[in-house]
Amino acid sequence: MLKLNPARVLPLAVLALAYATNSACKRPSPVASKAQPARVASAAASALSSAAVPPAAPVSSAAAVDPELTQLLERWNAATNAADGAVLAELYAPHLSLYGRIESAAHAAAKKVAARRKDPSFEQTLSAVEWAERTNGDRQALFDKRTHTSASDRTVRGYLLVRRVDGTFRIVDEGDQQTDRVLAAKRDTLADSWGERFFKCAECEQPDERPQAFPPLGPSPVKPGVPIPPGAPATIEYARLMLPRFASAVDLPTFVNVTQESGNGDGRWFNFAAPGAGDAGDGGNRALLLDCAAGGFWYYDQPQPGKPEPGHASHPEITATEKTFRNGEGLHYEKYIYSPEHIENYVLCTIAPEYEAYFLAIAQRAGRSLRALSGGMYDRPERDSDPF
Repeated sequence: MLKLNPARVLPLAVLALAYATNSACKRPSPVASKAQPARVASAAASALSSAAVPPAAPVSSAAAVDPELTQLLERWNAATNAADGAVLAELYAPHLSLYGRIESAAHAAAKKVAARRKDPSFEQTLSAVEWAERTNGDRQALFDKRTHTSASDRTVRGYLLVRRVDGTFRIVDEGDQQTDRVLAAKRDTLADSWGERFFKCAECEQPDERPQAFPPLGPSPVKPGVPIPPGAPATIEYARLMLPRFASAVDLPTFVNVTQESGNGDGRWFNFAAPGAGDAGDGGNRALLLDCAAGGFWYYDQPQPGKPEPGHASHPEITATEKTFRNGEGLHYEKYIYSPEHIENYVLCTIAPEYEAYFLAIAQRAGRSLRALSGGMYDRPERDSDPF
């Protein structure tokens, strides 16, 4: 069996796999030129939208709560009331889910401080606190959160999900049940009104070969707030691309070109060419301002890389690596997520220097919306997909 080259974008075909049946085809890579795998019929996209299981359930209430947890909760509440961004950033994990959005610790703290400072009368108090330990070792605090301002007074059931990060308890998920219900209703409304849509695919010879565009995981539309490349929109509409073989999905702009599946369905390319650069065929000399690959493969018997992936707050067994670097070809963005089943999913992009700010945000949106979904091939266990 052939081994993976770490520099690849779309992995080298492993023809012995049960699902690979035809000969491989080649295409230039955004980072390094490699062969695409042999084509097979991929799993239906509907397999990825099967009912998700709930997060790892609490297994025990903490009769004697760890004093470190009690102190964390008290400091978080005090820092929220005092608009103390430094303490909040210290308590947050490097990336966390904040009311349904994945944020860095610094950005999450800044958002909390800005929201608090809008109303000097704001006061938050906690009561009916319950701690529980999940099967994966995370600790969850449930509590009644009363927020009082000059204009309103309301109580909701809030929560913090806490995890040891580098030996210290840190908050990886903050929210409340009412906000969760509102977000779920918005997602359901969007799904109900979405209809049947498809991505652009200039390489697809038949209309039914175009990849279907599903409702996005994150917000759409988005105004980039940076210079707009020629031919690109000032307001970016996003949709979700399913990658069935290795059970993942990403948010992509609807204006990019999405290619046919790679040879055996391991992934797809998505790109955007400068106006007048030619058609979207296999021409290697096209002036691509954005050139990306998204898909999945095996990482075999090597140790699982990375740290817990912030987009999978309910599943710390999912790890990730993310980096941005520059070389003579342009700016590169790479995001990998790894599962214990030795499956990796990835988004890999090369961005031309002319409009880096516009396209880097698109690449990062794709990478940070990347999720290992339920279903898929190779007996991946079912799991829920956490919010963007």
